[in-house]
Amino acid sequence: MIEDEEQQELETVTDREVLEQLNKEEEMYAITVLEEKKAAMKPNMAAIAEYKKKARAFPAAVFVLCVDATSSEQCVWSNRARRRIFS
Repeated sequence: MIEDEEQQELETVTDREVLEQLNKEEEMYAITVLEEKKAAMKPNMAAIAEYKKKARAFPAAVFVLCVDATSSEQCVWSNRARRRIFS
């Protein structure tokens, strides 16, 4: 809190007051719109499966790079890259 500002009290709102402010038709319309958007979403499951396959293969590839590295500096870089990607 900033020292120069007064602390303001928050207004207490009852459940009844909240319900009075809601418009049932507007809320039902919003729900319908969201349900239609959800039904229209069709994730590309093949792309998700491909990503998971590559994610499983990546640690092995990093290990090979680390074993084949010509210097310990390259190995350290590979380990940092692995930690950054999988953290």
